[in-house]
Amino acid sequence: MNQSIFDTLSGPLPDHVKFQDRPYLVTTSIEVPFDKTVTIDPGVIFLFKNFSGLHIRGRLIAKGTADKPIVFTSEFDKKYNVNADHDANPYDWDGIYLTSDAFGSKLEHCQISYTVYGLTSDTKFLRLDPVYFIDNGRSFITIENTQIPVQDSLFQYILDKAETSVESVLPPLLKDPLANKRAFLRIGSIMVITGGIVTTGYNAGKWYHAQHDYKNASSKDIDNLRRDKGTEFWNKTKKTRNKYIIYTGSCSLIAAIGAVGFKWSFTF
Repeated sequence: MNQSIFDTLSGPLPDHVKFQDRPYLVTTSIEVPFDKTVTIDPGVIFLFKNFSGLHIRGRLIAKGTADKPIVFTSEFDKKYNVNADHDANPYDWDGIYLTSDAFGSKLEHCQISYTVYGLTSDTKFLRLDPVYFIDNGRSFITIENTQIPVQDSLFQYILDKAETSVESVLPPLLKDPLANKRAFLRIGSIMVITGGIVTTGYNAGKWYHAQHDYKNASSKDIDNLRRDKGTEFWNKTKKTRNKYIIYTGSCSLIAAIGAVGFKWSFTF
């Protein structure tokens, strides 16, 4: 097969897999990374080489249409690769695997063909509406260790309201797996900023008084000479002043780091 006529994919998928006139060739397994959401356009076709598959550790949104289904099939599927060396067969590629972190994933108007196991999911919180399974090695898919018969047919999997009660309790989490991390980062950053500002103010006040003592100890006027306690006292006031300079700078830096963290929380 001439790979040059296809755009190849391997490893982590981009956030958006765009439709194009020719299929994508998957040379080694592709994945939706943990805590990432990947969206696939209607009409996208994936041709998988032997021993490759799709691993979903984050959230996949693959919404095809009746006219433009999203297709996951073998590199030898002559319907999409007229230059294939031979016919496609079951067990040509691995299949689609969803980890327990892939909850909220959706496959709508998709086709999965010529795999070993079709689809296996460690979470029941997904939507298949519908998915066409055709010519796969196994005659069933697996969802949370439960085998469900599907053979050369359209299959629909939508949890009922009782089963999806967790979705009503945690809708932001199911819609966006990064929501909790963003909230945690923002709250933590605000606490760091607040602590940094408070301790900066405290140490700045100490610095001011230490600077005053050091200035007096360094003065050569007559009154100060009469009060002079010697070099040891001068060194002590200098050391105290320098200590609070360092403390003030360090606390300011901590507040700045908190501000950077807070700003960064809006980038993902």
